[in-house]
Amino acid sequence: LDIMMPDVSGLEILQWLRSDERFARLPVLILTGAESRELKHEALQLGATDFLTKPIDIEELLPRVRNSLVIKSYEDDLKSQVRQRTAELERSEIELIHCLARAAESRDSDTGSHIIRVGKYAGIIGEELGMDQFEVYRLMQAATLHDVGKIGIPDAILQKKGKLTSDEMAEMQRHCGIGRRVLELVPGFDDFFVQDHTSIGAKIMQVCS
Repeated sequence: LDIMMPDVSGLEILQWLRSDERFARLPVLILTGAESRELKHEALQLGATDFLTKPIDIEELLPRVRNSLVIKSYEDDLKSQVRQRTAELERSEIELIHCLARAAESRDSDTGSHIIRVGKYAGIIGEELGMDQFEVYRLMQAATLHDVGKIGIPDAILQKKGKLTSDEMAEMQRHCGIGRRVLELVPGFDDFFVQDHTSIGAKIMQVCS
């Protein structure tokens, strides 16, 4: 881009390019003549990749273009690796959550099926509430684990037919604390599973009522 053009300046075009996500990382070389240092500084602030001085020297042009494209290629490769790694971590997280769900199911088949259903229902409700994709994902995973603490409840209580005694009910109610201890080693546990659960629950109950 040439800074000095008749109808629109190169800086205006550069600003437009950088404001569009499709071209935000596109390499842009600026052609300069006797422009001031202030204009060059402004071009850098707007995201210019490199500068070429007029008149253009072909022996200088080709290496600068090549270098700009090489840097862009490195950036694209890095972004691809980050996306791939993020997807792998998300898959690992989902597998961990489902492993915990299956662990609960091994103690109580009703609990295992129930927590999977609750996770799916929570996701549907979150979408209806207008939550974004990440919020729905977070809600589904947290809801799936809401009863995981039951893996620490004795079989005699968990599988009892009929009404629980007051002591047995008190023991059953310990499953929330047990679940928290199970999940405390999960990275980001306090933020991911606890911090927003009351506000999200309030939104859901408000809609249901």
